[in-house]
Amino acid sequence: MKIAYFVDEFPPFFRGGLGTYASEISRQFVRRGHSLSVFSRNTGNDPTSEIRDGLDIHRPRLMKTSDIISMVNPTEVRTWDENGQEFFAETLLYNLLSASKLVNYLVFKEKQHYDLVVSHDWLAALAGITTRKNLGLPFVFHFHSTEQGRNPVGSPTIKDIERQSATIADAIVTVSYAMRDELVSYGYAEHKIRVIHNGVDEKKYDPSRFLPHQIELFRQKIGIGHAPMILFIGRLTWVKGVDMLVLAMPHILKEVPHAKLVILGVGEMDQMLSHMVHN
Repeated sequence: MKIAYFVDEFPPFFRGGLGTYASEISRQFVRRGHSLSVFSRNTGNDPTSEIRDGLDIHRPRLMKTSDIISMVNPTEVRTWDENGQEFFAETLLYNLLSASKLVNYLVFKEKQHYDLVVSHDWLAALAGITTRKNLGLPFVFHFHSTEQGRNPVGSPTIKDIERQSATIADAIVTVSYAMRDELVSYGYAEHKIRVIHNGVDEKKYDPSRFLPHQIELFRQKIGIGHAPMILFIGRLTWVKGVDMLVLAMPHILKEVPHAKLVILGVGEMDQMLSHMVHN
């Protein structure tokens, strides 16, 4: 199967966990005999096209659009600050340039054939919608989170993009049954939704890669010793719920008195979590 794969972040560009997910899962597709053309955001100096690890990667170079932002941004987006408006305009441009590269160049000029279109989250949704409209290919839309889940108020524009993408998509993929239930509660078609949990590379995280004394030294170094450990790895942002984990620790300690919580990550909740822990 040949897949057109729209994902906003892809190496060398990482914003959060989505870039890691896309990097890992795309290589697994290749190992299983599929062919992927990945379309990702160009941060300025990234190669516009390259073959890496068997992947055909495209990063259309974005152009400066500051003079026309007010004309292309929806009314609600115009209430955002200048950086937010610029980001939205760049995201729109990334989507349109990526879809154009696929439709006009790879398909119509080079005569490449594709079987499936995949987009991840609202940041790459418009490219998937545009491609489906022009090529008539099956469209799969991935929800890794929702605008309402990230921010109860959120942006009506982003919510509209998510809803339109889910309506047009032939299938919706999300990462957990909790996320599926959230989508259903918003009125998304349940029969379209498939839950596919994020995978783990068992070789990368195999404890046998390390000698027992190396593990013991590391546990001593971070102050855990032989205590039971709860390990959180992720971006320190509201949607991850790490604050709930911190609040749960007094209750956990009643059942497991020597348990330790280790938090590994950075994000906008960093200072707040530090304050919670020390108070």
